[in-house]
Amino acid sequence: MDRSDSEARRQNSGTALNRRTVLKGAAAIGAGLPLAVAATGPRGASAQITGVPVIILDGEPNNLSPIIASSRVTFTVLDQVNGFLARYDKDFNISPALATSWDAVDDKTLRFHLRTGVKFHNGEEMTADDVKFSIEAHLDPAQGSGIRARLAAIDHVDAEDPATATIHLKEPFAPLLDVLIDRVPILPKSVYSTPNAAQESPVGCGPFKFDEWSKNSYIQLSKFADHWEEGSPKTDGLKFLFLPDYNSAKASLLSKQSDVLLYLNPADLPSLAPETDLVVSPTPLLGFWWVGITATNEAVKDKNIGQAIKLLMQRQDFIDFALAGHGAPAVVPIPANSPFYSPELEYAPDIDQAKSILAAAGNPKLKLTVPNTPEEGPMGVVLQSQLKDAGIDAELETLDVPAFIERIFTNKDFELMICGDTAGPDPASLLNSYYLSDSPTNVQSYNNPTVDTLLNQATATTDVPQRKDFYKQALALALEDSPMVWIAQGERSSGYWNYLDGFVNLPTLRYELWKLEFTSEK
Repeated sequence: MDRSDSEARRQNSGTALNRRTVLKGAAAIGAGLPLAVAATGPRGASAQITGVPVIILDGEPNNLSPIIASSRVTFTVLDQVNGFLARYDKDFNISPALATSWDAVDDKTLRFHLRTGVKFHNGEEMTADDVKFSIEAHLDPAQGSGIRARLAAIDHVDAEDPATATIHLKEPFAPLLDVLIDRVPILPKSVYSTPNAAQESPVGCGPFKFDEWSKNSYIQLSKFADHWEEGSPKTDGLKFLFLPDYNSAKASLLSKQSDVLLYLNPADLPSLAPETDLVVSPTPLLGFWWVGITATNEAVKDKNIGQAIKLLMQRQDFIDFALAGHGAPAVVPIPANSPFYSPELEYAPDIDQAKSILAAAGNPKLKLTVPNTPEEGPMGVVLQSQLKDAGIDAELETLDVPAFIERIFTNKDFELMICGDTAGPDPASLLNSYYLSDSPTNVQSYNNPTVDTLLNQATATTDVPQRKDFYKQALALALEDSPMVWIAQGERSSGYWNYLDGFVNLPTLRYELWKLEFTSEK
């Protein structure tokens, strides 16, 4: 439920995105440099100015549990509260965080040397026991983690001493660090050992601590004075304001009732040019949108609806209408510049064949569910139109983001849907999440044992050509089955006022808001 840019970006950067340049950040771009819509004047200040930035979210978290979290808005909040063993920097190099270093004992053993003196917000000091718990909690069915399948290669974790934790694998698992960086914050065992604990009052060791959640309104965080990272955070706190209606969110930003809007509609950027003090920060994303077709609803089950959508889809229409012309067609969720990408998987539309498939299925009336976002919403309109051209009347249902997450990801109650997701540079993140039959986030309920085997083989080796071949075989089968029809890759643009500096938005759609600072008065 993410991504964007516009003609303003095109004019300032001198180049539009295309299939070969979008998401080049996986290798080189990383976090986009802020792009001023117009001259912003001097930056910096002689003395630190305190305050609490107001950040607009386009939805409200369903919960604040780091173990069961699954939505982008939830991660945006929790990333400021929690700490991880390591981080990606802007170029996708891995840098130390709660672990100062790590070493591979062998291809099934990874030892982490932990930073000492790190405190949780409840005053306890982090130890290897907390690291062991935080990783193994995702393997415990009682905890309800959505990434249990992604960590299935882990056998157990040893706390060798208070500052040393060692992960033992059942088999080699190439994307282990990628998963740990993406989804496994280190939590206090004393708080989270009981399943479903602290779902509305998270406790971490990040730069901000949780203060308040006013339902349907905001979440307030405050500066954690004992944070281990010197000079962090740079503000007194953060306030996350829930404004699911985009026009209301934009009005709040432009009136300076809010300071940062994480999600600018790409079509709006040209109209923002007169706002001389507004900064637009575009970021190429390691993210993709797709059409999901459930395998359990009788309206679409066993009727080759996915095959028909795959063949009728005109991807450029989605990019032009929903992304203001910025983006790249995507037939698989792997960037075209990735060493794991196989161009042989690309295919051309065939409208006549799509019509034949739909006619054989009785031209069923379908229901298409989308979240109310600046991108998925318009994408729903495009798909509805393309289905109409193929002889299918599709009802378009638009839900606010929290309701969409509950309907799709919790209840798995849909026929067709459109969604987007981002991940790290390793393809296992998205492929294993959505194609493995036993993955909790396999919302399409897809089940192909051969695909399962190939995906698991791809993560059990570190040989890149071998992994590429496994992914090629798995995706060839998945494209034939078509539980997901991939649409596009894109960009995300955020906006903030130039009295703030240090805004960092990564291609994974994660935000390092502890680096924000006021450089002048509002």
